[in-house]
Amino acid sequence: MNPDTSDLNMNIRFVSFNKQGEKVGPDTPLVEGSWDFPLSVHPSKMTTVEVNDTYTIAGCPVYVQTIELSPLTVTLTCKGEDIKTLETSQGVDLMQLDTLRPMMINGVKYQDGSVIDNNPGISLSESFDPNGEYINTTRFSKVIEPEKVVALLMGDEMEEIRFLN
Repeated sequence: MNPDTSDLNMNIRFVSFNKQGEKVGPDTPLVEGSWDFPLSVHPSKMTTVEVNDTYTIAGCPVYVQTIELSPLTVTLTCKGEDIKTLETSQGVDLMQLDTLRPMMINGVKYQDGSVIDNNPGISLSESFDPNGEYINTTRFSKVIEPEKVVALLMGDEMEEIRFLN
């Protein structure tokens, strides 16, 4: 199935701005009128990079398989066994809803050396897939340009997972 690549055009119309009522009571209109806000959403392709390389994260080797970037999210797939070793070294357990801080995506580095800070990274999901591979999907706090990204910056130490030269 090919996703639709056309723009999504929509119009949001407000007819009043209200003050919240008491507990479950009705809202009180503060200003009434009609305001239209037209929006166009432009779809963007996900950039997928086959990394297949080992990086040292918090002193542990971590094999990174793929990185998928969009302007608002990144999905990182790593060898599950390596992440289990990192969990043990950090004293955390993802199955107990702990956070594996060294694997938090806290920024990206562009080709020109500039850094887009994403600290703290906002993880949408961090888990192991049915095959045991680690998958981390993070939302960026700012829109990024995936075609310019050469590295992810990981954890509090901002360790680089460099995947393009």
